[in-house]
Amino acid sequence: MNRIASALVCGLVSVFLASSALAKEIKTESFVFNVPDSWEYKTAQTQGVDMVVMQEKASNTIMTITITPLAMSAKDFAGQSAANMKDGGFTVSEPSPLGNAYMVTLQKQAMSGVTYMCSNGKMVSAILVLAASPDSVEKAREVLKKGFKALDTGLYPSTF
Repeated sequence: MNRIASALVCGLVSVFLASSALAKEIKTESFVFNVPDSWEYKTAQTQGVDMVVMQEKASNTIMTITITPLAMSAKDFAGQSAANMKDGGFTVSEPSPLGNAYMVTLQKQAMSGVTYMCSNGKMVSAILVLAASPDSVEKAREVLKKGFKALDTGLYPSTF
């Protein structure tokens, strides 16, 4: 499943980079996100997986929000996801608890980032921020703090 998810992310990022939409508000069943105008985004659904791919070109920052139907604890999901990232060539920290979520930091070549992983027992979510600089990662985290509102509080981090 993880290779399928990786292929899905690569495909969606390719589609996303080829076309863009003006950022406004993203509404789903489980969250609302007020995205700054400087960010572009695309949404996709496939095989039960919901994904939002966002980009801020000026800072070379990408953010994804992925929701997958999977009955797994947040801790187990974070451990498996970290292992998959390592297999993908990323340098990844050990998952650390952050409120109701787990967080890992990651780096590959000149890119660095952070991933937040949660579970409500039926679904898992992963919010990934990947940027060309640590300052851009922090700015993206501020965008999450200001604009992201969880409608399913068990599925998303209580803090970024």
